[in-house]
Amino acid sequence: MARVAEEKEHGRVRSALVWIGAGLLLGSAVWALVTGFAIGEGLFEEVGGWWVPAVAITFFVLVFGIRWQEHPHVYVSEYSTVLYRSWMILFSLVGLTLLGLYSTADPFGFLDAKPLFDTLSPFVHLWLAMCAFALGTVFMLLSWRVPNPRPFGRSMTLLGAGALAVVVVGAMIVLVVPREQHRVANELGETAPAPAEVSRVGWEWQPPQGASVVEVRVGSHGPLVLLRGGVVALNGETGEQLWSYRRPYGPIADPRRDSGSDVWREDGHVLVRYETGDTWGGSQQLVTVRLDEQTGEMTGRESDSLSPETGPDDSGDLENGPPRAQVREALSLSDECVVTSDYQEHDGFLAAVIGCPVDVDAENTEKSISSEDPFGWPEGEVDAMLVAVDQAANRELWRQEWTLPTETEVRRPWLDLISGPTGESRLVVEGGPEERTVVLDLRTGEELAALPKDLMSSRDLIGVAYADADRAVIATDTGDRKNSAGPQTTFHQVNAEGEITDTAVVQGAYLRDSVGTSGIAVFEGSLLINWDEHLVIAPFGETTRWGEESFLPVSGTVRTDLRLVPGAVVVSEHGGSGLVGLVP
Repeated sequence: MARVAEEKEHGRVRSALVWIGAGLLLGSAVWALVTGFAIGEGLFEEVGGWWVPAVAITFFVLVFGIRWQEHPHVYVSEYSTVLYRSWMILFSLVGLTLLGLYSTADPFGFLDAKPLFDTLSPFVHLWLAMCAFALGTVFMLLSWRVPNPRPFGRSMTLLGAGALAVVVVGAMIVLVVPREQHRVANELGETAPAPAEVSRVGWEWQPPQGASVVEVRVGSHGPLVLLRGGVVALNGETGEQLWSYRRPYGPIADPRRDSGSDVWREDGHVLVRYETGDTWGGSQQLVTVRLDEQTGEMTGRESDSLSPETGPDDSGDLENGPPRAQVREALSLSDECVVTSDYQEHDGFLAAVIGCPVDVDAENTEKSISSEDPFGWPEGEVDAMLVAVDQAANRELWRQEWTLPTETEVRRPWLDLISGPTGESRLVVEGGPEERTVVLDLRTGEELAALPKDLMSSRDLIGVAYADADRAVIATDTGDRKNSAGPQTTFHQVNAEGEITDTAVVQGAYLRDSVGTSGIAVFEGSLLINWDEHLVIAPFGETTRWGEESFLPVSGTVRTDLRLVPGAVVVSEHGGSGLVGLVP
């Protein structure tokens, strides 16, 4: 008797799983169709049509694979039992195959080692539907004969529960998982000064949920960390998080621009731009959120429509690229003028070099335009123009103009960005007006500290490492790498009049790769230099040997970016996963 009772109990459990499986099949079909209708005609182009057989199989099983009517000679015959088992084994294999196909699309980002997913991605919801389909077919396989729904009350309750579970989970992914995480600062103390020197690691910070660091900027109280999915402000002295705005389930980027992330600073605010509305149908929008730089409080939100057919820039000009197209539009340039590929972007400002051939025949003009290089043809003069454009307002800020005669030695101006005070960037123009190299304020076009002409024309010149209104730091190669003396780099500090006031010599290192990048932080009396996976302090007025005895104790991977912020120097790696704060 006990054995019989046990078998009956197992039969009831198996029967319950069979009807829950039928409900899972129904729920998978419903959620797949809801996803399809919500996304619209672009669904097949984006994820393919592999989900359609699952929907068809579900309706086949629910209609013909359940004993809805009493026909014992049809449903309980040996032939119908074998046929049911064969079909359900086949359908189970199909379900597991479809689940594998949608799992290879990596809807949750596991292959990127970042367990983040876009809650509106059709891959996520079709993956959920295929999970329910595969599990439903396996559960229905537990019945070795065509299942009988009688009594209807019990079987329909279980079927409805299985279907409702799929719909509820899918809806919760959309409605409950937050796409926007916003935290404002409570109490802010006094702003710490930027350190005059550093000697040790004061703190380390890892971004949440495996997000990657795009860039580190200078904030009001420490580093402003731009992530692939938002922005986080930290306290420079302690590494404590002050405020954050993140959208971890949808990357923040403007598809019309070639920048990696659309987060920038403007007039005491941090602006975050992201795309929305393109996945579940409806019009696409570019939403720009304005946050107070100190507290992270939201002070505004704007939306702009974005056509799905639009290319990388609004004009659809894929070849020209958005920055150059924006310069051409802001200045209303004539056809023969060429915006070169040498441009620099920073915090919503765009600087570019333009060349307009003068008295050049049609053939050379066409060459100039097609090659995007107006300075590469020595047949005539070129009117050169250096312009800066406010990208948000799409208007010209300032310009400098000069003419490059045919006989000039310098036929091509070059632009570069270098570090300035408080995280600002300075524009270095090589081969500018009067064939000089000058350092300009990117916002105003004003020329900053004078650069010594003899030093800038030296064959040993490496480049400008830093500049502000009062001083500049220029690097030269003073080593003899062919002989036993080995490599050596000398940094010259010059005042506003261009006079050399001090030098810092680094023996054993040729630092061209660090000069002109964020690999050097400049203090009042020393330099912090990142090169060859090590950090070294090089005081002015001294000679520093690049070696074990001078390396700072910063362990780990290659860190390429140094940023002087209130309270610390932040060491980071572009695209890396963490920050290190160096303190006095």
